[in-house]
Parts: sequence; structure tokens; C-alpha cells
Amino acid sequence: MNNLIILDSNNYNRETFISHNTCNKITNANYKQIFVNDKKPFINGICEASMNWPVKQVEVLRPFYSPVKPWMPGHRGVDLEALEGTEIFAPADGIVSFSGKVANKKVVSIKHGYITSTFEPATTDMHVGESVKLGQFIGYVSIGSDHCDNSCVQWGLKISRNIYEDPEIKASMRRIVWKSLESKDKQDIS
Repeated sequence: MNNLIILDSNNYNRETFISHNTCNKITNANYKQIFVNDKKPFINGICEASMNWPVKQVEVLRPFYSPVKPWMPGHRGVDLEALEGTEIFAPADGIVSFSGKVANKKVVSIKHGYITSTFEPATTDMHVGESVKLGQFIGYVSIGSDHCDNSCVQWGLKISRNIYEDPEIKASMRRIVWKSLESKDKQDIS
């Protein structure tokens, strides 16, 4: 029995080419769904990233960490290295849904259908309800981060009040390969 899994290393049996629709449905080893934007191609055994990084120079200072329960501690976004004044770009098409302060921090939010990008600390001259396109300039990193001494912007992806996605998964390509789960090189993906 073969199962489709995603590997981030080059240790795989054989590459396979799958349909764009299948690419939409696969999950990684942590069972986090990869959603592929219909406008982006699926080529050469790679699921294209469904979102772009919101800053030009990407350095993840602190990764996403999902809490075990919604009320427990976690890190509901990724901290990207960025100084005050760094430009922020829309990671996908959407609509500005919020611009203001939350818990005394400047926040900009963009709704992309079922998911909302949040950036903090950030400012924008855009107004709530304005449409944005993938890669469009939307604002600047501000001061006031409680995450990294004013040297980063936190990018969060919110699905509902207590459910968040890992932005790094959305902005990273994944290689798709077939690997037999019954072979001697069986991997535990639970």
C-alpha cells in the first residue's frame, strides 16, 4: 500500500507527479492542511506555496507553535526579522479587515476568504474594506513589538477566534513523493 506523504528532505523512494486537485488535499507529517491557490501551478512534483512571505528578506526568528488547548500558551504566528519601517506586502489577495490597536499594539489584518492574516506591530494608510492583491504593498512594520524588542513583525493566520494556521507552511513549497509505509524505511507520521 502506498500513501502520499510530504518530505522536506531528499530521502525519498521515487518522485511522482500528481494532479493539482490532489495537491490541494494532501497533509504534511503533522496533518496540517496545505491549501494551494488555484491560480498557482503545480509543477515538477512540488506543491507551490499558497501564500507569499509578507516581507522581502525572510528570516524566521521564532516559529509558530500551536497551543494544546485554545486557552493555553503558544505562539500563534511567526516572528519575521524586520526593523521599523520595513515594507509589508499582501501574502495573498484579500480585503483589509482591521487597522488599529489591539492590546496597545498596532495591528493590520487582511481577510483572504476563510483565513485572516494579522501583522503586528504594523501600520497602513489603507482603509477597512479596501481590496489588496497578492504582493501589493500594504504598510510598514511599526514599533511596539512585545515579541522581539522591535526587531520583527509577527505574521499570524487566523481561521476563527481560537484556531490559527502556521504561516510558514502556507508560504513554503513542499515536495510531493510516494513512499511505501509498509517498507523497511517506514516512517511514523502520527
